[in-house]
Amino acid sequence: MEPYDSTLRHLDEPGMAMRSEPPAVADVGPCHSQCRSNTAQELIARIRDRELVCGITLVLLVATLGVLLTVQGWRARTPAHDLVPHIHNVRNLVATGTLPIHGDTGSYGSYKPPGTAWLMLPSTLLFSDPRLSEYVGTAFLHLATLMGIFLLAYRYLGFWCACLALLIYGLSSTGIFLAGSLWPNGRPDFYIWIVYFASLWVARNEAKYLAMAAAVWGIGMNVDMAILPAIFILPALWLVYHPPIRLKPLFVAGALVLLVWFPYLRFEIERGFADIKSQVFFHNIFPANFREAWCDPGIPLRELGSTSNPIALGSDLPQSYQGPNLAQAALVLTNQIGGKLTYNFQDAAPFPGVGVALLVIALFSLLLSLTSSTLVAGAMASPQPFWKDWTIRLALTMILIGVLANEFVIARVLGIEGGLEFSTIRSLRTIEKLLILGGACILAAKWAAAVADRLLRRAGIRLQNGEHANQVRVLVLSLAIPWFILLLVAESGKPERFWWLWPLQAIFLAAFITWILPRLRISRPIIWISAISVLMLVLWNPFLLSRVNDWRQAGWAGMDAPAVQVVNYVTNELEAEGRKRAAIGYHFFIYQFMAASNITNPQYKVGNDFDLLFKYPYGISNMDQCAEGLSPSDEYRIVQTKPRDESWAPRLYFDVPLDADFTLLRQFGPYQVFKRQ
Repeated sequence: MEPYDSTLRHLDEPGMAMRSEPPAVADVGPCHSQCRSNTAQELIARIRDRELVCGITLVLLVATLGVLLTVQGWRARTPAHDLVPHIHNVRNLVATGTLPIHGDTGSYGSYKPPGTAWLMLPSTLLFSDPRLSEYVGTAFLHLATLMGIFLLAYRYLGFWCACLALLIYGLSSTGIFLAGSLWPNGRPDFYIWIVYFASLWVARNEAKYLAMAAAVWGIGMNVDMAILPAIFILPALWLVYHPPIRLKPLFVAGALVLLVWFPYLRFEIERGFADIKSQVFFHNIFPANFREAWCDPGIPLRELGSTSNPIALGSDLPQSYQGPNLAQAALVLTNQIGGKLTYNFQDAAPFPGVGVALLVIALFSLLLSLTSSTLVAGAMASPQPFWKDWTIRLALTMILIGVLANEFVIARVLGIEGGLEFSTIRSLRTIEKLLILGGACILAAKWAAAVADRLLRRAGIRLQNGEHANQVRVLVLSLAIPWFILLLVAESGKPERFWWLWPLQAIFLAAFITWILPRLRISRPIIWISAISVLMLVLWNPFLLSRVNDWRQAGWAGMDAPAVQVVNYVTNELEAEGRKRAAIGYHFFIYQFMAASNITNPQYKVGNDFDLLFKYPYGISNMDQCAEGLSPSDEYRIVQTKPRDESWAPRLYFDVPLDADFTLLRQFGPYQVFKRQ
């Protein structure tokens, strides 16, 4: 399937709305139909080649701009706390050849896969400064994401949609941030290429593309398992389109994925696959006795500005489960889903209400794409009874299984009295919700399609022909399925769980302007104004503006952060004494996981990012390895006098007095450097 095979036959196809029609082929005398067909094909090929060249050029420009903006001020930043284990892994790989076994510790207390370390390898080979560990890998991934967005949107929705989607994603705050961050969450780069290869599997009817999509998913899971819902795209596409499946390419893909996963799987065998089960089934395995790993288990932890008792860092794992009644559960779930829907749109523009407007546009575009698919595909056929529609039968079956499982299996047979763990009950409840709400959503989509079908027919509007309607359904399923799953299973208050969906959401935002509006008979000037307005809103985001402002004030590389100045100062002190080892304590504002996760992963401790800056490239080893970051034997003590200004900045601190024999040496920003006399 090529994007413009039918442009001369159907000038209302995607991509033609925002440009003039291609020039007609001149009649130069007697010519056979074959001659005219060849001329038309040559014209289409020239148009396609020219657009591909322009598109690839735009991809390179947007990628370059995004990388320059996200890398700007790199000297003023220190590695994120969760990236420190990966940096240690890749440094050990380069120094000793030791393969990374596991990555950071996730919010459920489980070890994550080590794939992020491999993405840091190019930067580590090129730069000695750990602050640059991410940028070569992220630049490549960002370029791959933009290329995938352009090719996918160009294939289904035309050149102008591809360009607009490229700009929306590449210049958005999320796109620019991910262009320079390997913070371990689901990666959009793997997701977009899963969808692209899956679309080729359907379009070209070749099984090798299924293997490619599965391999990209498997390798992406080794970076972070948040993209797990993307695998459900593949069986859904098979149910709808029935493309071929061959065992040989799948075996090759499986062998490649197994090779990538082998170090982590060997580690997991010894742990009974506890970490994998924890991340797949959202099972909290964090130990309740984590304070036992601290040098001082009784040390009090308080929140800034609070006069209450010290915060008890007990396990948040419930000891029992008493589910709410059905009405309460439905209300809570509805509120949660409503909040999660806006996660990828609330930061796309800084103005109140714009995020909701962008969400509505994306959902409307998604619905009309689905509507037109059912509408056009079935417009020429006589209506059939609803029970003969396999999608409706599937939806009713899902609802029936979910209800029966709830009433006769979970509630009456397996309940709490049956001795089930909370995590098992939660997993069963999640499957039940997926079945019931999934079936309800299918029925709602069919009903909405029928209503839109009726309205469009009355207005005399045809959105697309039947062939294209069948093709674009690939994009609808590829976004709707993982988005729906995440809405049900992802935790509230963590927008980063949804970031990897942003490429396809950007495509549907662009499709609304470049594809749907022209077919709703909106005038061309309004379409261009809409496109420019969306771009301006996306560009007017605080992340991009702050980077541009910092570039203007402090230069592209920026100035060393106070933390780096502290490290440089203490390093000079130690090197003047001819030392490479010292006990350095940190009295910082922290998140509770920084100290608590030490029991499962010793690389987690308060100040592990400072330890990293001491070790690379200076080779300074910190003898204080206490999880809480400080001990009575500290020679140096670095004290943070105030937390950062951002609302998300940590506010917890260990409430211990500074020993009287410490003398203040210097202050760098909010950090004071003390030395024991």
